[in-house]
Amino acid sequence: MKNAWIIYNGSLNSPKIMDLVDYFVEEMSNRGVLLEKVSNLQIIGELNTDINRLIANLDLKKPDFAILWDKDVTLGRHLEKMGLRVFNSSRGIELCDNKGYTFEVLSEKGINIPRTIIAPLIYPRVKINDFQLYENIAIELGYPLVIKECYGSFGAQVYLIENFEQMKEKVISLGSIPYVFQEFISTSHGRDVRINVVGDLVVGSMYRESDGDFRANISAGGKGKSYIANQREEEIAIKAVKELGLDYAGVDILFGKGDQPVVCEVNSNPHFKSTLEYTGVDVGKAIVEYILKEVYL
Repeated sequence: MKNAWIIYNGSLNSPKIMDLVDYFVEEMSNRGVLLEKVSNLQIIGELNTDINRLIANLDLKKPDFAILWDKDVTLGRHLEKMGLRVFNSSRGIELCDNKGYTFEVLSEKGINIPRTIIAPLIYPRVKINDFQLYENIAIELGYPLVIKECYGSFGAQVYLIENFEQMKEKVISLGSIPYVFQEFISTSHGRDVRINVVGDLVVGSMYRESDGDFRANISAGGKGKSYIANQREEEIAIKAVKELGLDYAGVDILFGKGDQPVVCEVNSNPHFKSTLEYTGVDVGKAIVEYILKEVYL
């Protein structure tokens, strides 16, 4: 039997995460692959001038490949240096984990995104005294605008700002946390589309809508239903995944003016159970089949 690892975060082994880890273990087993669950607290990389190796507190056979179902990009990079094929790549996960990086790449590649301004670096425990820059940002983007922390999931750490007092309060409270300012796409208030891309194909799409929130995320109270993405939406989603160097991802698309697709976010570790629940499309199986084809065929 062939063997592989699926790496999860040992400090964040919540049922929501572990359900997906267990899903992959079962699906790989059904295809003759022993997929071992490995916490990032169980293995750590050692760097040397002539060798890269792992220190582990459990007995592990070197795998044929690894699924990095986490954002520990340093560990992922170390595994790649050891010659392992890692899904998704450490670089792809790094670009998606930091939304500032994500939007920089997408903008550079000509992919339609909301107007975005990356907040200036603020050192920890430093008080902000000059707010002129933030006033200028508000003039550029207009109100309401969106403040989005660079690190966040499930629609959390995203804030709709209605006026300068709210903006000032949020800037002060965030302090040294990295974030971006974005224009608010009012034509997509409370609705978006999650397009799941595996390889060069769209394998399932879900329309998401919320009655009481500007965010459409299921985790934020939104509801989903099956959706057939049009050609423009599919093309922009596939291009975003490719330009970020990902094998698979969930791409969140907003409805711009005239329903022009606008990329809101790219998720390198998409939580595909909601897509299965609302649309019946098993994105996870498509990911498993893609990985095995990449590695063994």
